[in-house]
Amino acid sequence: MAGNLGVAAALFHLRMVQLSGNATLALIAGMLHEIFERHTSSVTRHRSRTDAETYEADYRLFIRSQRRLLKRLRARDGEGAFVHRQEHMVVARSLVIEGRLAAQVLDLLD
Repeated sequence: MAGNLGVAAALFHLRMVQLSGNATLALIAGMLHEIFERHTSSVTRHRSRTDAETYEADYRLFIRSQRRLLKRLRARDGEGAFVHRQEHMVVARSLVIEGRLAAQVLDLLD
């Protein structure tokens, strides 16, 4: 498998925000980028070691989903892009938090 799903997902999402034209949102997304990338990389790295077939399927699903989103955006189908993104986030959420519901948040300022 070329690349890493976590890195690819983080970069795709950061670039989408940057292209939105919202400078404030792009700044915030840039600050959160490393946290998001580390988390998704950790999740996908674990998945790739434990179940390579599922990892490959997840990667292909991610690519297909982003292509569908871009197709809707290029067609200026805002409603279709929104609906697709909502559906994508339901699937992504389940993949990202799977097995991590008991995880503790570490406050670095304490």
